[in-house]
Amino acid sequence: MQRSSGRVSIGRLSTLAVVVSLIATVTVSCTTSPSTGGPPPNPTQQFCEFWDRVEDAPPAEDNAVLVKDEVVALAEDTTVSGSECTDPGAEVELDGAVLAEGEEVPSEQGNPSSAPTAAVTGDEISAGQPVLENLRIQALSAEISRYGITVRGNVAVRLSGVTSTIGFVGTLANLHNWSITLSSSALSIPGITTAPVVFNGSLASVNGVRSLSLSAFASSAKVGDVTVTGALINLHASPATGVSASVAGAIKIGPSTASGTVDVVFDRAGALVSAKADISAHLVGTQAGGKKVDLAGKVKFDGNANEMSVSFSGSGIIGDLVVNEASGSLELATNRATFVGVVDVVGADGSTVRMNASIVWDGLTAFVPYIDLPAVGQILGTLINGQVFKAEGSITVEVLGGQLRTVVTGDFLIGTLKANGSAILETSGTSVTLELDAALQDAGFDATITGAVIITDGHVETAVLDAAVDGQVSLGDATLNGANLHIESFNGGPFDMSFEGQLVVEGQAQVNAAVDASFGPNGTLLSLDGDVNGSVQLQTWGILNFTGTVVASPEQVTLTGSGAISTNNLPLGIVFNGTITSKLTEPTWQLNGTGRFRIASINVATARLSLSHTAGMAATRVGFYFSILGIPTYFEGDFFLKPEGGCTKVDITNGGILVRLLLKAALEPSLGCPVNI
Repeated sequence: MQRSSGRVSIGRLSTLAVVVSLIATVTVSCTTSPSTGGPPPNPTQQFCEFWDRVEDAPPAEDNAVLVKDEVVALAEDTTVSGSECTDPGAEVELDGAVLAEGEEVPSEQGNPSSAPTAAVTGDEISAGQPVLENLRIQALSAEISRYGITVRGNVAVRLSGVTSTIGFVGTLANLHNWSITLSSSALSIPGITTAPVVFNGSLASVNGVRSLSLSAFASSAKVGDVTVTGALINLHASPATGVSASVAGAIKIGPSTASGTVDVVFDRAGALVSAKADISAHLVGTQAGGKKVDLAGKVKFDGNANEMSVSFSGSGIIGDLVVNEASGSLELATNRATFVGVVDVVGADGSTVRMNASIVWDGLTAFVPYIDLPAVGQILGTLINGQVFKAEGSITVEVLGGQLRTVVTGDFLIGTLKANGSAILETSGTSVTLELDAALQDAGFDATITGAVIITDGHVETAVLDAAVDGQVSLGDATLNGANLHIESFNGGPFDMSFEGQLVVEGQAQVNAAVDASFGPNGTLLSLDGDVNGSVQLQTWGILNFTGTVVASPEQVTLTGSGAISTNNLPLGIVFNGTITSKLTEPTWQLNGTGRFRIASINVATARLSLSHTAGMAATRVGFYFSILGIPTYFEGDFFLKPEGGCTKVDITNGGILVRLLLKAALEPSLGCPVNI
């Protein structure tokens, strides 16, 4: 036997003229504590109690029903299967479901014997609700039986500017602990997949912390200049770690193939920001005379979906020459790799001679366009990841500060950054110290770089450099003012590059920033990633005092963190958490928080609030008692607020038609905005 209770429909009645005493007091907290003590309820008994409540008044869009401790449900349609709750197939199916933290409260304030009503008191899971910042539920249904709560539906996940739909099924213990299994039809991730693939995985909440895990096998994937065949793609997202992916498989490095993993970082909104990899590689080819060029070592990739900086460090042979160390850049093409850098060649007496070299591997062949000694005035230092510091120019002896000093004047290379100027040289044994004073070239911003580089036995031992930026540093919608670029390397480690300054995002955000910087193969800025604090102007809502992180690329700037804001409706202010995104001068934001809410005579201790670019400020499912004909009666509603105070509208989300009509008649004059019932 199956009984169906469909969508609740409410007829329109004429408004009654009543005199209503306005009483609004603190009612329901937006968070509830897990129940403690005593054995857990019997599942069959618990389901039968829910069954009885459904018999009395089924879940509907405007009627919440307590399912179990701390879980209430609403629905567009409710279908009951079975004649008794103890039937083997007894089940309550909810279409268009809303599952929320909640509890039963007296329908009349101060009257514990009054009929209980289910109140939404905290987080909810429903269609349209964000689960993570790049993922939201599109459709949700629930099947409730003595065996628990099973949920089905689909979610929309946004990656690299593309939104894909993934179906799910899973179980829910409570609003803090649940897990669902995800399975997609073929979907694509621009910047990673070269053809649609099928992803499987899970979306879970453990003690309120939500996380996403997806994986797929792809015959081929491509991230920037890196092609991966037989790829295993793993995608992860959580509030703590953000959104990231790894692509593991066979990686083509020119004519060579190696096993490795490319690590990809997205911003919180799902835009691909950076990609990095450290891969063991073996480059081998035969020269025209039959001798081999065979170098093995590490290849480092650093870039994004559009361009990569690729460096190589290794050792091996170039014909009859034994190479202790090779360091430089790699340019990759289909079945071809070109090395440009320096090689340390072992001489007949066992000493090492540093030489400039270019090597090309093309299929099975190899050739050496040049390998020669450094020119006079060239000073080279290598780092363990294959990066190079180079000074090249004329060397003179000058009187500086009353002392004779050796000076090199010309061009400098710091990783992929280029500069032109001079450096004072000091030599001590096998160490050379360069005191640099040079102007950056072709970086997209003007700066003078100063500081010291110490090279010992041909390796960069220490580098500490600073560049005071003249003007602005621009990256997409982000602008750094009063910025300083800091570059450092210790014990031969990679060059770490970072900015400090004031970050402005399209006139909307003005924050102090300390961010790591990534530069491309031509020395241009690719991304910024780090910490910020300052103020954010949210249209007419005022200034948000913001602390968090920033991820910026040429396409998009994303700020993630928390901040406080005050309005007339929020007398004690509100702390928001969320994301502010600016993409090609199109700012959007979605911030969520809780705070004391007040409007007219309605005063609620803790209300759930959201502020978004499209919907403005909304206090959702606000629970409050309101006196109807002298009886303080429980209601819930969504309040849509104005920046200057007051509201644009109120949607009452529970209560019978008669009392809602009475509430509408009383509230509209008091609030000064439409009340929809």
